[in-house]
Amino acid sequence: MNPEFSVVRSDAMRAQLEQAVAVNAHTAARRVPGWITGTSLLIVGLVAGGAVSAAAVTGLQSASLPDGSATAEAEAPPGVLPGMPIVSLLGETASYEILGEASVELPIPPDGATHVRATISCRTVGAFSWGTDPAGNNPSLYCRAADVTSGSGNASMDFPLDAGTQLLFAQTGPEGRALLVVQYVNYVPTALGRNPSGETYGVAGFGLEPDLVAVDGIAPDGSSFVGYARATDLDAFGPDWPGQPSSPEQALEWQRERDQRYPDGWEIPVYSSDGRTVLGTFLISN
Repeated sequence: MNPEFSVVRSDAMRAQLEQAVAVNAHTAARRVPGWITGTSLLIVGLVAGGAVSAAAVTGLQSASLPDGSATAEAEAPPGVLPGMPIVSLLGETASYEILGEASVELPIPPDGATHVRATISCRTVGAFSWGTDPAGNNPSLYCRAADVTSGSGNASMDFPLDAGTQLLFAQTGPEGRALLVVQYVNYVPTALGRNPSGETYGVAGFGLEPDLVAVDGIAPDGSSFVGYARATDLDAFGPDWPGQPSSPEQALEWQRERDQRYPDGWEIPVYSSDGRTVLGTFLISN
C-alpha cells in the first residue's frame, strides 16, 4: 500500500519545477517523515468497518471534541502538540461505490465544517486516486493482494473546504473497485507554545512557523521520542551552509559539495521545549 501524489506531466511546468527544486531542495529534503508538519491530516490504514481515526501523518493522535465547543487558537489539550489542530467529526458518513472514474457530489456541509474527510478502501488490487482536483492531481493509493484480503488497503485525507468544494473525484483501474466514505470535520487551530526564552515551539504547518519544530528524535539509547529541533537548523542547506543558495547553479554546486562532505547526511540536536536541554539528535538525509 503506497499513498502518493501523481506527477505533473507538462514539459513546460516540469522545466520550471526543476529550476525551483534546485533552489529549494533543502526545504523539500527536510519535510520527510520525522519532521512533524502538516497542512491536512493524512490517515493511512486506520479504517475498519467505516470508523475513521484522526491522526497526523506521523501517527500522533489529534484530539476530537464531540461538542465542537473549542475556540480559535485554543490551547493544545493534553496529548496534542502545540500547533496541531483539534479535530471534531461532524454529521454522518456517506458511502459511495467507485468503479472506474466517478465524480461524487458532496452532501450539504453542516455548520462549522472546515474540511471534508474522504476515506478510500480498495476492494481489488491496483491503483486508486481520490481528491478535490478535477485535473487528477490528487492523492493516490496502491493496494496489493495482501492489503485487500487483510482489509488494510485504505487511506484517508482531510481536504480543506471553500465555496467551490462541491465534488470529489475518484478513480480506479479498469477492473478496480473501491469504497469511498466521506464525513465533514471541523479544525480548530491550537496555539504554539512559548518557552521562558520567548521561543515558540510546536508543529510546523497549518500556517504556523515555530522557532522550535516538533520532530521525531533519536535518544542516545536508540529509542525514538518527540522533541524539538531549531527551525534554523532544519532550514539550513547543510552544516556548512546556513544560508540559502541564490541561484539554481549555486544550489547544484552546494549540493555536490554537501554530498561529498556528508554522504550519509548529518545530525542536528533535538531539545526539550525549553530549547536548551538536548535530548537526542535528528538525522537529515541528503
